[in-house]
Amino acid sequence: MGLFMTFEGTIISTTKLHDALIDYGGILKYWVVVPISSPSDGFLFYCRGANINGEIIEIASEIIQTKIKVVSVTAFYVLERGSVTSIGKMTNVNFTYGFNLIPLRFGGYLILVYQGDINFGYVLNEDGNVYSNWSLPQPLVLPKYQSAYVVLVNNSFVFVENQNNSIWNVTRDDLYRFYRQDNRLNNPIIESTSPIIGSQVNESTKKLQFTFAYPVTLSNSNISIYQQINGSNDLLRQRFQGDASSQLCHLYSNDNKTVIIQVFPSTFNEPNSLYYVTIENNFVKRSDSDEALLGIDKNLWTLTTVENKNYVYSSQITGVIRLTPDGSNHYLSLSSVDQQKFHKQLATDLSSIIPVEDNRLTAADGLEKDMSTGSLQILLPFNIKDTTNLSKKSANKIYQDFNTLLKYKEYSALMNYNTTILIDETYPMTIAPFLLRDYTELIIGIVLLTIALLILYFLASRKFKKARNLAMFNLIFIVIDLGLRISFFVNDAHKVPELYVPTLIILIISIFINTSASFAITIHEISKNPDFSKWASKYGQFLPILTIISAGRIEALNVLTSKFGMLEIFSATFSEVAEKIIFFVGILCLFVCEIPQFIIQQYFGV
Repeated sequence: MGLFMTFEGTIISTTKLHDALIDYGGILKYWVVVPISSPSDGFLFYCRGANINGEIIEIASEIIQTKIKVVSVTAFYVLERGSVTSIGKMTNVNFTYGFNLIPLRFGGYLILVYQGDINFGYVLNEDGNVYSNWSLPQPLVLPKYQSAYVVLVNNSFVFVENQNNSIWNVTRDDLYRFYRQDNRLNNPIIESTSPIIGSQVNESTKKLQFTFAYPVTLSNSNISIYQQINGSNDLLRQRFQGDASSQLCHLYSNDNKTVIIQVFPSTFNEPNSLYYVTIENNFVKRSDSDEALLGIDKNLWTLTTVENKNYVYSSQITGVIRLTPDGSNHYLSLSSVDQQKFHKQLATDLSSIIPVEDNRLTAADGLEKDMSTGSLQILLPFNIKDTTNLSKKSANKIYQDFNTLLKYKEYSALMNYNTTILIDETYPMTIAPFLLRDYTELIIGIVLLTIALLILYFLASRKFKKARNLAMFNLIFIVIDLGLRISFFVNDAHKVPELYVPTLIILIISIFINTSASFAITIHEISKNPDFSKWASKYGQFLPILTIISAGRIEALNVLTSKFGMLEIFSATFSEVAEKIIFFVGILCLFVCEIPQFIIQQYFGV
């Protein structure tokens, strides 16, 4: 039994173990392993890489040497989870210099043999036998303190040499691939993708899939789809873990080799654009060993969307979104100036995420407070401008794309911004009513009614000059005002707890004062005013209706004395006491009810 340790840094094969631990800051991790034969001088070489099975491996080597000359190398291949998969004996190694052993992703190894600045490169096969020299000069002079090298995931060897203070020389050698020589994803275990690299996709694309060389299980790393903006910025369109949800990602049940992922309707929503898919390591594991497998790096699995299409024109939209309770508390904690900045920044961030031009999605004035969920939440409005260029998204398309992003907020770029993360995903953007569009029939009805009343007023004024014809208009407005106040209390006041109780109190006081005064006037006039008592004997059945209407404003009683149309029903006579009561009660309600109600609504922004 032995102890396999890994530590930070790069060491050469002649470095002693205790020196390496001191130089590089201690052990990163260790495993207890049982090798076939215990090394006699400790593990003196270590490197990390991936093998042809797409598994992330550690390689430790036992060096058996006589004085300086290396006579054999035993390599222990250890998986990420700590199990030894194989122990290979490289018996044909006969080097008298130091060396570095580097695993190649598409099979085999690169071994660099060096003494000072002199370097030799050899490609070894999976058995550790020399397959070929590299194609670079043999030997290659790499000044120790003026050069650096790296082996890339596509089996390329690159070294950089500083020839002088201003000139650097970069050289690359494409090393031999033992497996999948045509693989463009730098992952030897992915056999195919659908769509293939460079394919065209469109908004109706609903899924992507890719197939591994052997059965896999889904794990907890991410798969992401990005859109390139202006050739440099990468905009996240969607991201989720392999084991997030079977609706988002699942395996083809027949063989468990093919992974199928859902594509959101808003992902490929930008025509004539470049997208790419990235898959993190450990997105899937081998089903037989539970080992994490390699993914796909950025800009390898690329896709393009089809050319511009003509959208259907739609008019401007004012949409309302809701902040989460935490977001609402944060918003209310800001000063009025900072609230405006937050609102504008939210519009800017949404424009970047959807994406759409900044000047087409802007913050609108105002806010509302919503208590429908039991906690205070802020509603913020935004204007989505239309465009006459039908090759660009319509206002309605922008609205739809945002709601799709919001539906999948957890998996979109909405989670990446300090502002958009505060949007409530349970409340889709709602289109604010637009009078001319949404209330056309009602507006036409009001206009026609107003015209009819004006015609009647002028005809009545012309024919009955002694009548107070405006009293009938006042009565109509009083009825409408009372209806709106009751509707506001029932439908809106409860959304803001600070508004509910004051509104209820003011409404009750107003109705009580007006109704009581109306009832008192009616009793007083019947008992004290003979003319009114005579009128009441004929039209008394009309008094209860008018008393109810006067709950809105006591001035509704004035219609009884207006002589509208010179009709007898509107020809009652009030005493001077009744007229004074009507006047002073109206003044009282103005200061006690109307003005406080207006102040409260303005204060709470409703």
